[in-house]
Amino acid sequence: MFYFLSFLWWFAEWSLFFIIPDVILTYIAFFYWIKKWLKASLFAVLWAILWWSLIYFYAKFGGDYHFLEKIPLINEKMILLVKTYLSESLTNIVYWPLNWIPYKIYAWWFGYENISYLKFIFLSFIARIWRFVLVVFIAWIIWKIFNKYKKYKLFWHIVFILVWILIYWLYTMKILEVYY
Repeated sequence: MFYFLSFLWWFAEWSLFFIIPDVILTYIAFFYWIKKWLKASLFAVLWAILWWSLIYFYAKFGGDYHFLEKIPLINEKMILLVKTYLSESLTNIVYWPLNWIPYKIYAWWFGYENISYLKFIFLSFIARIWRFVLVVFIAWIIWKIFNKYKKYKLFWHIVFILVWILIYWLYTMKILEVYY
């Protein structure tokens, strides 16, 4: 089931629907256990690298970035900023979650700049897995602290949904503040 959920996330991102995999992974951390979310995190990263590889090769063989602007909350300013980050240092990709820019833009620039595919894969894996593990580990710790309330599954589902609505709202406000 977890492999299927990680595939669904990949398909959602592939189809240009803007959803971060942390939603599915934190759900697994809240309602299942650590072994399952670690495995699901790994599969989510692998599916993501598959998707980003498509973007990478699209850019490498001359595809322009205008398709990225059709994705909600992505604009040209953001796309050009990634070029600046990567021109300073390729290792800036590891810190990408801290700048609120969707990773697919980095994938496009790596291909466009004809940067080694193996380097792209390696840095992409590092950049994604540390965030997944951190976010999901925090969710799992919260679940363990409040484990005595686990019999109230409906309550936890409602809390889970409200927390992610809040996170998406904050993310959207941050993007609009910084990049628009």
